[in-house]
Amino acid sequence: MAAPKNRSHQQNNSRRKRSITQARLGQQFFTSRSVARRIILSMNLQHEHKFLELGAGEGFFTTLLTSEVQTVTAYEIHDLMIFRLNRRFQDVINVSAVKRDITSGSEFGNFGNILFDRTVEIFRKNIKNRIRPSAFNLIVQTEAAYRITGNGPPTEMSLNAYPFFGVKLGISIPNWAYSPRPSVRTSVLHIRTSRVPLIREEHLQAFRGFSRQIVRSDTQNLFRAVGSDVSYDR
Repeated sequence: MAAPKNRSHQQNNSRRKRSITQARLGQQFFTSRSVARRIILSMNLQHEHKFLELGAGEGFFTTLLTSEVQTVTAYEIHDLMIFRLNRRFQDVINVSAVKRDITSGSEFGNFGNILFDRTVEIFRKNIKNRIRPSAFNLIVQTEAAYRITGNGPPTEMSLNAYPFFGVKLGISIPNWAYSPRPSVRTSVLHIRTSRVPLIREEHLQAFRGFSRQIVRSDTQNLFRAVGSDVSYDR
């Protein structure tokens, strides 16, 4: 007669395998459906939206999004996660999983639960793109969100974003909503593209140069910061 299976041992072993997978991928996975629903509600989604999700992982948010929008395209770069996504959503007609890096291509996602150390990289990419979505939402480290929203000393990135985007800090996310729990605070960042940008495209490069000089200057005098060759009108 076979010995009875130790259910507790199986569960612990499963958690251990999952933790190893997470450690290899270097990311935290969302586990709280109640917090996830609050995040999705805060995005003001419409059923006719075609949704692009960045860093879908195993499809935690994807599952909740399927009933909220018309289609969900899930970007994920890791082979193991792509395999799990395809298996999980093989019978769901409005979900497609694509193996693709979250900063590749010209399009930008509507939502991303991304690696925290890639927040600035992803946001900067969208600032520079000529093709911009009407809205996108990121789960980011709260400290990075403060820099992006311009709270505190201005950064070159926040200045370059200001003419084109409205950025708002959303709900704060408890660390128990993840597995494993992160050691940093996280929040939702809501970004809305301005219908009428404050700067025309032909002036964009000049404005970026202006921002760079302002932020990197060690003087508070505007004319000294930008140089005497720049007129007041310009």
